[in-house]
Formats: sequence, C-alpha cells, structure tokens
Amino acid sequence: MERHECRDHAALVVVVDDDDAVRDSLKILLETDDIDVLTYASGEEFLADCAHTKCDCVMLDIHLPGASGISVLRQLSAEGFDDPVILMTAKPSEAVRLEAKRAGALALLLKPLDDNQLFDTLHLGLAARHNAPTDTRQ
Repeated sequence: MERHECRDHAALVVVVDDDDAVRDSLKILLETDDIDVLTYASGEEFLADCAHTKCDCVMLDIHLPGASGISVLRQLSAEGFDDPVILMTAKPSEAVRLEAKRAGALALLLKPLDDNQLFDTLHLGLAARHNAPTDTRQ
C-alpha cells in the first residue's frame, strides 16, 4: 500500500480491490486527474487503517475476500461515514444493484470500468461532498 498526503487542491480517493492490476490501473488513472489515491487489497485492511475518516470518496469492489464491498459500505454507514461510495463489480445482477442502492452507494459501476463514466460519477460525488454542510470530522 502506498500512502500520499492529501494536497489542498486534490481529492483523496480510496480504492479497495483484491486485484492488483485493477488497483494499480485505477491509481494511475485517477492520478492523471490530480486525485490522490490510497489503495487496499481488502475491506478489513481499509477499515483497520482509518483512511475512511480522511478521504473524499471510496471505490469498493463488491466481490472481495473476507468482508464484501457491501458489508464494508454498511459498516462505514453504521460509523456515520456519509461521503460518496462507488461500488464496482464484474458480476452484475438485479439483486446486487438493489443491495448496492439499499446500502447507500452513490453508484454501481461495471468492470471493466468505462473511464468517462468513472470520472463523471466520481466528479458528481466529489461535487456533492464539497457542497455539503461543513464536515466535522478531523
């Protein structure tokens, strides 16, 4: 896992995916848009690091070893995390779509990810976050 300090002009996005290639390619892609990125291979690793208290958006694979992306999203919500969470899956189904919506995901994106759709969704979530009432987390 590589850490970056969040600069004033850049958003901090967390990518949680058990596939090294997906994590690495998303990190490179997001950094081309001046976005700082932290990556994790599992939901448990991410939750243990407390990065979610400082990030602007989380991108979670649904099918993770251990805790699923939906489980991680539910745990974040139970802890009061209200920043955007984008779920990703290569195995979509109507049940997964409904579960993602009920859990409060901003979006469910299908892998392989479409760059334009990814950035549109991410920028929508970041804009909503920055237009929200003052964040009281430290």
